[in-house]
Amino acid sequence: MSVLDRPDHVPVPLGYCPCEGTPHPDGDVVYLYPELSMPGGMAAQAAIAESWTETGFDTVRFQDLIAPVWIRHGVAGWTFLDDLGQPIPVNPDNVLRALPYAKGGRAVADKADDLYNEAVLAPLAERFAALSKPGRTRTPGPTSPNRATRRKQRSPSSTATTDRALPAA
Repeated sequence: MSVLDRPDHVPVPLGYCPCEGTPHPDGDVVYLYPELSMPGGMAAQAAIAESWTETGFDTVRFQDLIAPVWIRHGVAGWTFLDDLGQPIPVNPDNVLRALPYAKGGRAVADKADDLYNEAVLAPLAERFAALSKPGRTRTPGPTSPNRATRRKQRSPSSTATTDRALPAA
């Protein structure tokens, strides 16, 4: 098996058939790529970047931006047929028109979320983890070259105290 051999597309049953004459009695199916493409991943990273605000990460804004990415870059095929019974080509315009929110869009976006979220959000999770780790500071150890030459700091003195003679022991 080579890197070009990918698993089969992932079916998302819609439960209805909008095709002329309803040739799919169990409903149409949209097929998603099992993995998001590089352009899709980059579009998802852009959605993450655009979701940052002055107050933090805006999850509502992220949902608004990521769903179209899933739909545009995730749909590999479908069973939709035109009025002549011919397959409707999968292209960005047809994807948007054929998958409105209430008629398949949400179901496809939810399944794409399941498939792609982990890979897309991993860099964000790593970023959060890095931000939450306390910073390491270097503490000089016994072999530190500065430790041997470092002297105990004296407390600040004024001219008056340095001119006074110390009492005899």
